[in-house]
Amino acid sequence: MTKPRAIILMFLAALLIQACYSSNPPVNEDAADDAVTDTVHDDAMDVPPDDVIPDPVPDDSIFDDQPEIDPDAPPAPYSLHEWGVMLMDGEGATAHGPSPEFAGPIPAKPVIYLYGAPDVGPLNIGVNFATGAATEVWPEIPLGQRIAWNGLSITDGDCLLSPFPVPWDGGDPIDGSCEACALGVCLVEDASCLSFTDPATGGPIVSSLLFYTGRLPGYAAPLSAAVTLVNGPDLIDRLQLSVSNNSPYNIDGIWFIYRQTSSTCVDPSLCPISLADIAFSYIGSMDRGSGTAFTLDIMRYEAPVDEYGYPIGDLPLPQEWLDLGKDLGLKLVEKGLTEAETGAFLRSWQTIFFGLMGSDSYYIEPLFTNGAAIMYFMDRADYDSQLQLQASPPPSEIVRVGMVYQQVPFGI
Repeated sequence: MTKPRAIILMFLAALLIQACYSSNPPVNEDAADDAVTDTVHDDAMDVPPDDVIPDPVPDDSIFDDQPEIDPDAPPAPYSLHEWGVMLMDGEGATAHGPSPEFAGPIPAKPVIYLYGAPDVGPLNIGVNFATGAATEVWPEIPLGQRIAWNGLSITDGDCLLSPFPVPWDGGDPIDGSCEACALGVCLVEDASCLSFTDPATGGPIVSSLLFYTGRLPGYAAPLSAAVTLVNGPDLIDRLQLSVSNNSPYNIDGIWFIYRQTSSTCVDPSLCPISLADIAFSYIGSMDRGSGTAFTLDIMRYEAPVDEYGYPIGDLPLPQEWLDLGKDLGLKLVEKGLTEAETGAFLRSWQTIFFGLMGSDSYYIEPLFTNGAAIMYFMDRADYDSQLQLQASPPPSEIVRVGMVYQQVPFGI
């Protein structure tokens, strides 16, 4: 294949990927002239460097422009549900896209849904980062250590959503990062429709979710883990895994996976898997101060290939591996998410958690990595202390489900 043709195919593949990421719902034609930008508001607070952590703020200070919150106010008849994933690795974290903006532990795609009647509002919903600051939100509001959507109204009737931001504005479609561009996969049909006034333009924004991401440079993963590759007496490769819980929290819902894939490429963005080495285990729960260690066999699976060595079928993977996403979904429902919210979570994270991808993963799901990883549920107190939720009036029900996705280094 000539170089120009390869470049054209890569560009077309990138366009297709971004189109899938921004599969938005029907757009209100009356809102076509609304200003929806994918840039930070000029008056937004600058994101502090990782080595400069602003002092914590007192409760309710994010609502300085609103009436003071009465801590004794009765809950209002609406529910707030939230899920998110904390990305951890040995050198910091990454998010959708290769942007260097995402450095240090980050809460990736926390999504908030509200459920209530139109007469509940107006509502003020805010989040205070324990360290660091927000780097991206939807609907757009000024960024900083404290973010708040003030004056939200639950609408009545049809919900004609405003368009999500576009992934690029005339530049390289692979350059940069835009998690808000991919929020179409997070939509939940029965979530309340929210009307919000853009603080930068004064124009209306209609959304059925709230989204934020950012940096939490002071966050330490609750679990520590290490894995070593060993060779058994029967020449079967094995992994020796050790996990410790040195945090003050009990941790549950712990999975370990190892994956190493090989692929055959037609071009850089079409690389089906020809071989995969995998190992996995559901560890379950770990009390604070406890540890565990065990050994796992690495299982190899190969796809059928044609006379040229190109895969012509799927890998014959074990059912237990294929059911990992289903098992996680059951746990998410146990934690309080609805089935629809669980579906949105899995659409966003199942491939990253439990998928197998070839060398074209950069073009399809940049967060995918081969190697070893553990994923587990955050303790609710840990979630609340790192990302303090504030709401006025307070909801009658709050569900917050946070998970950690943590790469595990190999030892010698």
